[in-house]
Amino acid sequence: MANPKNYSVMKAFAILKAFQDPGECVASNELSRHAGLPEAFGYRLIQILEENGALVRGPRGRYRPGLLLLSLSHNVTINELLRDASQPLMSELARRLQLTVHLGVLEQGIVTYVAKVSVPGAFAVHTRVGAQLEAYCSGLGKVLLAALPEQEVDSFVLDGELIALTPYTITTKAGQRAELKKVRARAMPWTTVSTRPKCAASPYRC
Repeated sequence: MANPKNYSVMKAFAILKAFQDPGECVASNELSRHAGLPEAFGYRLIQILEENGALVRGPRGRYRPGLLLLSLSHNVTINELLRDASQPLMSELARRLQLTVHLGVLEQGIVTYVAKVSVPGAFAVHTRVGAQLEAYCSGLGKVLLAALPEQEVDSFVLDGELIALTPYTITTKAGQRAELKKVRARAMPWTTVSTRPKCAASPYRC
């Protein structure tokens, strides 16, 4: 059983997680209700969070997340957290598939290679952690693009010129759409999807 101090910490986090949208301002009684707390107890925690900068009291007594949370987030290295959390899953995928497995982050049509796991005897893939490539001309990028709604693919990739980086690069919009359709059919059974990023084996030519 949690002691009272731990209980208070857990409930304070429940209040912070009660915000649903950026810029949202919420009354203290609503925050308490969303966190499952009695209103009086919730209000005391909200005051403590405000004193420490985790919450800011705005117009009409409504609260929003404060600068403390933003400053703390600067100390978080997202790619390292993703890499550490994904290692067991990636190692298992690499072992099962006997392939090199990558973890990538897709942002504005660019894929960043966050982690890489290979096994002895796997086909050599000349990629490196930290590398960035246009998603349309990389195997991992195609897997990530194939999981997006078509309108996002159009806005990120197909609204500009597609430059050939290798002899295999597809440089027409129609060709890219057809390629992503094939990748979607072939890759999705082997893709572990959260929201974004995604971890996947990517045995595709670029």
